[in-house]
Amino acid sequence: MANVSLGVTRGLGAGRICAIKTVSYGADDAEAEFLSRRFLEEAATASKLSHDNLVFVFDTGVINRELFLAMEFIEGRTLAAVLARGLEQGRPLPLGLTMFVGIEILTGLLYIHERGLVHRDVTPSNVMLSSTGAVKLLDFGLIRPSTQGQQTGYALKLGKPGYVAPEQFLGKAVDARSDLFSVGVLLWECLTGRRYIANGAARTTTTTFRPPHEVEPSVPEELGEILRLALADDPIDRYASAEEFLQDLNSHLAPGDYRRKLRTFMVERFGHELDRERKQRESLIEAVKEPQLAPDLGGVGPLVRPEGYIGTTLGERYEIKKVLAKGAMGLVFEGLHKEIGRRVAIKIPFFRGNADLQARFVREAHATNRINDERVVNITDAGMTPQGDAYVVMELIEGRSLEEVIASKKSLPPPEALDVAIQIARALEAAHEAGVVHRDLKPANIMLAETRDGTRVKILDFGVARILDDEAGESPFDGLTRPEVALGTPQYMAPEQIIAGSTVDGRADVYAAATVLYEMLTGVLPFEQRDAQELCEAKVHGLPVDVSQRRPLPLGLCQAVMGALEREPDARPRLASLWRSQLEALRPERRRETGTAPIVAGQRRRIRVGLPAVGIAALLVAGGVWGTRSGSRPVDTRGGPVLAPPTPAARSTEEVAAPPPTLEEVTVQAYKPPTEPETGIARRAPKARQGSAAHEPSAHPPGSDQQREAVQLLASAQHNFEIGNLLDCVFQAKRAARLGAGAPAFVVAGRAYLAMEEFGEAVKSFDAALVLDPGSSEAKRGLELARLGGRKDGEAGTRPVSD
Repeated sequence: MANVSLGVTRGLGAGRICAIKTVSYGADDAEAEFLSRRFLEEAATASKLSHDNLVFVFDTGVINRELFLAMEFIEGRTLAAVLARGLEQGRPLPLGLTMFVGIEILTGLLYIHERGLVHRDVTPSNVMLSSTGAVKLLDFGLIRPSTQGQQTGYALKLGKPGYVAPEQFLGKAVDARSDLFSVGVLLWECLTGRRYIANGAARTTTTTFRPPHEVEPSVPEELGEILRLALADDPIDRYASAEEFLQDLNSHLAPGDYRRKLRTFMVERFGHELDRERKQRESLIEAVKEPQLAPDLGGVGPLVRPEGYIGTTLGERYEIKKVLAKGAMGLVFEGLHKEIGRRVAIKIPFFRGNADLQARFVREAHATNRINDERVVNITDAGMTPQGDAYVVMELIEGRSLEEVIASKKSLPPPEALDVAIQIARALEAAHEAGVVHRDLKPANIMLAETRDGTRVKILDFGVARILDDEAGESPFDGLTRPEVALGTPQYMAPEQIIAGSTVDGRADVYAAATVLYEMLTGVLPFEQRDAQELCEAKVHGLPVDVSQRRPLPLGLCQAVMGALEREPDARPRLASLWRSQLEALRPERRRETGTAPIVAGQRRRIRVGLPAVGIAALLVAGGVWGTRSGSRPVDTRGGPVLAPPTPAARSTEEVAAPPPTLEEVTVQAYKPPTEPETGIARRAPKARQGSAAHEPSAHPPGSDQQREAVQLLASAQHNFEIGNLLDCVFQAKRAARLGAGAPAFVVAGRAYLAMEEFGEAVKSFDAALVLDPGSSEAKRGLELARLGGRKDGEAGTRPVSD
């Protein structure tokens, strides 16, 4: 029915690659009216949907009897291609990634279903796995309201018989449960490597369910029970909603960064092909690149008053409705795409004819479009107004800026602030991987959108971004970032941005993100100076006020904030990903980042089963301490467990020193909002020493204060490990080791490093334990697992410490 081609957006150097879906028809085509109506319905429906797991559609139209739909280009492969490659190589999609893909698909479907829509065509060819680890649903051509009755013959022909539910195959009314059947088929095929309904087999009104473990013995039987519900012939017997299906899958998936694992998987399977295709796309872009629009440099004048643009149309399709905001570079309007009815944001700079500003504006479009991440605002179009002003069109974010949220709340609960900071770090991680440093990260450039899945972060305004690989002298932006000019906002700038001639890289963004997290937690900034010159001098020569002096917080959280605010870039986490790992280790529960709502304890589920942990059998089964000890967490390596272990039995209580406050405890503590600090440069309290402890235990007499403190610290470290406060665990375990706790302290530290995937540090800890106790089976197993994880991570156990 349709063709999909590669395209490039034009206007103001936007140069955004997109996918263009087209349908051609002749003047005498009997089906032209139906096809046109269905295509326009798809465009209207898709353009109103905005979700991380759905492809983003931003334009549509008709040219020379050819209907077109412009959508985001996703670098990656369809799930169908991934499964085919797995069959060729005899390497199926790993179990954990299969469950992750299913959860992501169901998350997107839940968003659709809550809006009264049904996808009706969920198949492997309509699921994209991106090179960045994202999972997205494609092809909204069959989406219809679930209240519609009998299907048309066309709708039946367009559905894929091997995946549609029995009621859809028979042309009966369908609802959300029909999509769940299709997801069940898709997951069954991922798990077994076979077709659920064999090619060429006649489709009947009923299907015969065969548990996947009977086809592929490595599949846990309990997953078969989940799929049995999803694949029931009668909709009444299936899951009632995508949320129920999703929760049963999610509750049996061990914690882990599965998006990163999927990204690694895609590189391993398709890396060379994706690199070659990327180079081909870059060549195509160069071939079709239009001349840059030259601004009128004859004079600099103020922008036409905002009301002069209200009601006008830009680019023949964007109607300007109202002013949304006044930013550092210009005005932001709300617009309406007249063809598809999609609301958009349109940014127009203040001055026409200002060469520097125009160049920065072009830079923003280029920099933003290099980044492929749902946490970075999506720019879809650009051009020039009839009055001679540049403009860019971007997705409209429904929500408030973080600046507004802080102003109204003064400070955020630590878990909420931590979640926002992790999302910011993920966005920076994607930007840095694309070779872009933001350089002006601040609350005003961070939008928060409240969704059913929680708070979603969007990073805006890359107007002063630095494109790292353009610094070799061939950049079209040479001269924009002169070393004698400090670009950014002083309150959030890193010291090296202030010092003339200093090199600025991603660590400056980490510094700014830590400043934002500090402000979210306390309501004030790390430095107390208000005068810009004094503030800059304090940043270069002074020290920030330690966040622990502002508010009682867990030790690990304080260390993560202050470590990223170090004056010297080399003392900070060298990558946004490392800082993000530190923050994720502080979560009360190390939940997987799927965008799904957390499962409430005791919530009703159709299946109540405890699944055994599976994985590196010889390393995890023997001894019991890794898989069955109360509170222990399975180590998340690619070859490791993918199913959550059973709920541990209650521990016996013993009298130990009170551990540092957890995030939940801090949240409920009553405290006064921070008051305005006195002027002057406050110096930070000395940081707790976290270096490697000596291998020899300190000699203390039995019953001494030091020995009691060592026992208490070790118990507290174990407690922090069990609740997921891993940085606190490491700090206390190493301190306990220095006080004479011996090999068990190094084992606890090693386990925490394993959980953080810091395999190099884990190796050091287990080695230290074996020096003290050569016969320790726990240390031997941990050392073997750490070395295995290091090899799989490509670093042979030499991964640097993130802090």
